[in-house]
Amino acid sequence: FPAVWNLKVSIIFFLYFKRQKIQRAVWILLGGSLIFIQLTLFLLIGNIEAISQRASIDFWQAHATEDCYMTSYQYKTYTHYFYGSVKPQLNKNYTNYEWLLKGDIDKPVYISCKVTGKEALEKELPDAVFLYNKNGFYFYKRTPQLK
Repeated sequence: FPAVWNLKVSIIFFLYFKRQKIQRAVWILLGGSLIFIQLTLFLLIGNIEAISQRASIDFWQAHATEDCYMTSYQYKTYTHYFYGSVKPQLNKNYTNYEWLLKGDIDKPVYISCKVTGKEALEKELPDAVFLYNKNGFYFYKRTPQLK
């Protein structure tokens, strides 16, 4: 629908422009573009989010109530903080990226990575257990070593 709207606005703009009614043509183009942008955001943005991040969001939400640490590997994201409900921990290392990935952890660590970081993660973190992959995201878990 937004594409059809944009096509109609463009045709009307062209017709007014051709008749030398430039000011009206510009107002039609501006108003039509504003409506086009709003329609695109309203109708398509949910689909874009579902394709680009939904798997990651679902993963963090599934582990939000667990007593664990969460991080991403080789990409920046806020999803684990927001959807994973990350709260301050007693162990101050919970913000130390290197400790979460390679250190002597005291709780499970859930890790997400994109498909582009999968091989590097598996090479660098042999103790990370693969859980599953979905929509280009790979999910792993590191568990604390028993002492």
